[in-house]
Amino acid sequence: MKRIVSSSLLVLASAVVAMFNCSMAEEASAVPGIVGQPKLISSAFDCYVPFTVSGYKGKTELKNFPVLVRLSNQSPDGFFYYNCADDGSDIRFADAEGNLIPHEIDTWNPNGESLIWVRLPTVTANTVFRMYYASFDPGTPSS
Repeated sequence: MKRIVSSSLLVLASAVVAMFNCSMAEEASAVPGIVGQPKLISSAFDCYVPFTVSGYKGKTELKNFPVLVRLSNQSPDGFFYYNCADDGSDIRFADAEGNLIPHEIDTWNPNGESLIWVRLPTVTANTVFRMYYASFDPGTPSS
């Protein structure tokens, strides 16, 4: 049974520049017959956190926008580092349709706060995405 943790994420537009080092070649081969955006195999994870982007009130849809996700024990509520790989390498992000979203772990600190940049394909006033973790399959596609 999957454990679901609820969270809301406030996004503020700023002059932050984030670099994403992503290779999608491995993911594309993980789901035979799928052409284009690689899909996340959600059954390979025990836990996920749904995030709702709030704080953006613009009328224009933002494209490939970096969003900062902050993690610590019990933040978001119900999240614990002991459910993740020691280095956070089992964390994945997906959009509402299950498409993998590129991310980069900026800081991983199981004794404090971790920072992960997620490059959302589009951001509107209420964009939803999920963070998956606690993978029992080390071969699970990554971003």
